[in-house]
Parts: sequence; C-alpha cells; structure tokens
Amino acid sequence: MKMNKLLSKLVLASAAFALTTTVSQLPLGTIGIQKAHAAVVTIASAKSQIGSTVTVEGIVTANNTAIGGGKLSTFIQDATGGINVFAQDVTPFLPQLVEGEKIQVTGQITTYQGLTEIVPTTITRVSTGNQVPAPQVIPFSTLNNGAQAEPLEGKLVKVNQVYIGALPTVQAGGGYNITIYDNNYNSSTLRVMNDTGIFSGLQANKWYEVTAILGEYNSYQLVPRKPADVSLLASQPPAPVPATKPIATAKNLTGQVVTVEGTVLANNSAIGGGKISTYIQDATGGINVFAANPTGYINLAEGDKVRVTGTITVYNGLTEIIPTSAATVTKTGTAPMPAAVTKTVPELTQASAAEPLESTLVKTVKVKINSLPTNPAGGGYNITAVDANNNSILLRVMQATNIYPTLQTGVWYDVTGVLSQYNSYQLVPRKTADVVVSP
Repeated sequence: MKMNKLLSKLVLASAAFALTTTVSQLPLGTIGIQKAHAAVVTIASAKSQIGSTVTVEGIVTANNTAIGGGKLSTFIQDATGGINVFAQDVTPFLPQLVEGEKIQVTGQITTYQGLTEIVPTTITRVSTGNQVPAPQVIPFSTLNNGAQAEPLEGKLVKVNQVYIGALPTVQAGGGYNITIYDNNYNSSTLRVMNDTGIFSGLQANKWYEVTAILGEYNSYQLVPRKPADVSLLASQPPAPVPATKPIATAKNLTGQVVTVEGTVLANNSAIGGGKISTYIQDATGGINVFAANPTGYINLAEGDKVRVTGTITVYNGLTEIIPTSAATVTKTGTAPMPAAVTKTVPELTQASAAEPLESTLVKTVKVKINSLPTNPAGGGYNITAVDANNNSILLRVMQATNIYPTLQTGVWYDVTGVLSQYNSYQLVPRKTADVVVSP
C-alpha cells in the first residue's frame, strides 16, 4: 500500500512537471493575458462581427514602431483579409510587433472612422520570419470605390502609378497626409507616418509606384510601411492636369478635392480680413475661396480669372473651397465682372431663394440703416439694414473696404455685394461704390 501511494505521488509529480514544461516551452510566448484554446476565425469573418470578442490569426505586415505613432497600431493579414490591431497603450503588448511575425489575437471587433479594428486583450506570437503576403495590384480608381476597396481594407496593395503634387509642410497626428493623383487627376491620400523614414525622400511633382496597406480614415488611404514601399518611377509621365468642374456641381461634393475656375468678385485685400477669403463665380454659381494662412498665395483681385484645386467644405453654412496649397491657386487670365442680380431682401434671406445665389454678386435696393455699431468684430462691422416692410438683412462691412466711414443712419441705400453666409445669409459689399444713396 505504501509503495502504491509512493508511485501515485511520483506519477502526479511527473505529470505536473510535464505540464509546466509544456507551458514554458510555448514557441514564442504570450503578450497580455493568455486565454487557452481560443477558436480561431478568419479575418474576413471577424470583421463582420462588430462588437464581438473573437480570435484571429495572421501575419504582421508592418513594424509597429514604423506606423504605430506611439500606440499599438499595425495590421495582420490571412488568406481572407486584413485588419488593424489597435490599442491606445502599447505597453501591455511589448515587445513591439514586427513584420513577418505570425500572431494570434483575441479581442473585440470595433470600427473607428470607417476602419475595422481588433482591440486586443491577448496577443500570442506563433512564429517569426514568415513571408509577408504579396501585395495585390489595384487600379487607383479602387481607392475611391467603396464596393471595391472595402474587401481590401487592411491588406497589402500596390498602385503602379501615383502622382505626388505639393508636399505638406504641417504634420497631422504623427505623420503627413499627402494628396495623391492618378492621370485623370482623381485624388486620394497617402498617409506617411514619421517613423517610416519615407517623407524625407519624397519629391514634389513626381510619379511613384506605391506598395502600402489599404487603410481608412473616413475615406480610403494608402499607408506605406518603409522607404522601399514608395519608388520613384524611372520614366516620368507628364503631370496630370485637373479637369475643372462647374462651381454649382463642385459645391455638392463636400469632402472631395475638386478644381473650379471663376472670376474673382472682390479684392482679397479688401474683404479677406488678413486671410485668403474671397469669392469666385462662373456661369453656374459662386464659391468662397478660403485659406487661414495667406503666405505664398497670389494676389486675388477683382476681375482675375483663377483656377483653384482644393477640398470642398462647409463652415457655418457657407460652402468653401480650401486650396490644397498656395500652388493650386493660379491666375489664368482676366474676365468681365458678372452682372449683379437684383433681389429683394426676402429673396436674399430665405434659404430656398438665397442658397442658389450664395457667393454670387447680387444687389438689393432701398434699404436703410437705423443704427451703426461702434466696434468692429473680426475685422469688420455687422450692420443691420431694413427694407420698407422692415425685412432685415445683415451687411458685413469689412474695415479694409473703407465703406464704414461713409455710412449714415436713416439714409436709404442701394447695396451691391456678394451674398455670403455665417449661420444666416449676409451681404458683403466690396468697395465704397457698392453702397450708394438710393435715387
């Protein structure tokens, strides 16, 4: 009996030793808290399970030190797709993940600005030195086609011809957002993180071949991983030429980069308030051209015909085009001033009638100023004018126009100006000749 008990203890001890040895000899160990025997699902399947906790396995396609921006933010890929592995704090998941590692990740599936992510509780290294999946060659047009791009999100792709125009001078979130174009001037974003070492080697106005991870931040973007991912083409095709859009069409393309051409309605020096802020008009409509920093821009003067490439945005109701850079605002000639369209005060203040006239030259007659403000606001005066029926409109009189000293209360005026908007419609006269005493 004693011998049997002794043998039992030896067997148990031996089993315990074997178990300990098995756990300690896991191939490369576990980062985080191990959850044993997790059922692995494909990445494609996992990406459809928003809010669920799943386990996926894949090859790391980029060094986290290069593209993570100080966080855990890299990508893994299996035969079915790719996904971003993200955590605000990288510390629990050290050492840093590197390209070619095969890892198993358990975490919750979520989305951020359109990008599907897995937020890990556990990361287990399975092996290292694996071959990274070959990039899938895609046309540039895929970047602007959600149905085609979404299945490729998180995967390595290659675009054979990408044109970089101007290079940005300001970083955003640990990297640079570079606008890229195809030969038809369709645009997308190249997201170049500082730690990749790529940016310093880029040249403006050149064509490149780009290998990158297809990421997303409200729109799809290319995320290259290292300098070798962005190769200057040996043979440089001609630079793409932007095709202009009618202003009325462009104004409906919020968030997109477009090119428009029109006649400058007002000297920027008069109404810009120290920024670039003037208006251009074509046969279809008008738009505000705005840049907070005027450095490097050409002088925008009344009657200039200019071409502007930039992003369509809306600020306090006013549709604007934000130039991609000072270089994307060019003078192409001069043009006659569009005729001011005469409208009543209600037509200039009620949205159904006023919106099509926004940023165009208009005129209203017989309006009176009952009081004048004593202090300017933001480089100009907000002055209420009323018609004979006491309908009111705000006159936005900038100091540099020199209009304000000529105004008198109780006097009826005919006013020409650009119909603008700052939460409500307002009339912006450009010069002293725009405000005349009614006959």
